[in-house]
Amino acid sequence: ARLRRLDRLPLPRTSVRRIAALSVAYAGAVAISAAATPTPPPSSRHTEADATLSHGAQTISDGWLVDSSEHFEFLYEKLHPSRLDEVKQRAEDAYVQVSGRLKYDLSDRVLLIVVRQNSDVADGVARSARMTAASGGSARQHVVISMELLDTLAGALVHELTHSFAFEIIPKAASAAPWLAEGLAEHQRGLWPVADYRQMREDAINRRVPPFDALSADDRPWGHALFDFV
Repeated sequence: ARLRRLDRLPLPRTSVRRIAALSVAYAGAVAISAAATPTPPPSSRHTEADATLSHGAQTISDGWLVDSSEHFEFLYEKLHPSRLDEVKQRAEDAYVQVSGRLKYDLSDRVLLIVVRQNSDVADGVARSARMTAASGGSARQHVVISMELLDTLAGALVHELTHSFAFEIIPKAASAAPWLAEGLAEHQRGLWPVADYRQMREDAINRRVPPFDALSADDRPWGHALFDFV
């Protein structure tokens, strides 16, 4: 229905049937994943180290600090206390939103690496890889986000955190359906970028609606539209 309103022109009956059938199929997949029994947090999540962190941040190598909350571990460069509290609150609010909508709890805390500017994100990703290698452990769920992005893009944390949920619920989604992770993340964010909306409307007017069983990684807006439709 939302797709048809984009150009206020009726779609061919075959397109309507195709969209409806595929929507039902994808709705089933999402419903099954969302209805999965939430994974109970392992008892090892809260340790003596966690108790120490809860009373204040600790400094690690290169002047970076580490802190924690109920669902996150934070790795960050020095921030004003009020900004750190803001990041913590926004992260927990995002977790409650995504977890509630998907009816799922992650099996472990998410490592949230906070950098200052968008240009620092690559360094944050590299730092996460070095920490993993040094610990001898396997790669873990993590989000790298900048204060600049948090200040300029509404729902940025909801978008990024949705990826963590998607990768745990449907581990092969990124490779099997590249559009799914981005489409779901934008759907959870709940906002349409103006450029995406204009492109979707133009494509609909000109009858360029792609077959949903052939969406690619470049079809993020159509993935977003599919989840909205479902």
